[in-house]
Amino acid sequence: MDRIMEHLITKSSKEVNLMSPLTWAYVGDAVYELYVRTELVNTTNQKPHKLHIESIKYVKAGAQAQILQNIMQELSLEERDIVRRARNTRKPSST
Repeated sequence: MDRIMEHLITKSSKEVNLMSPLTWAYVGDAVYELYVRTELVNTTNQKPHKLHIESIKYVKAGAQAQILQNIMQELSLEERDIVRRARNTRKPSST
């Protein structure tokens, strides 16, 4: 996976570390949803609509927040700091 990411991310480490946590959340949501969808396809025999309904249970914000709460103690200090920064980032209002 690291090799794949090296080819996808063309920014320097410094640039990556300066990017908004909301930008990384945008990418992370897509990666997580792909993981959930793949896991459901591999472990069930459901039609696409049912797969979609089931995947929503895991990828919606509330479910992700619960999962994060469950694993928080397992995160490194650096990972916890990233979570803290991300939670303190607010989207600008559109008005």
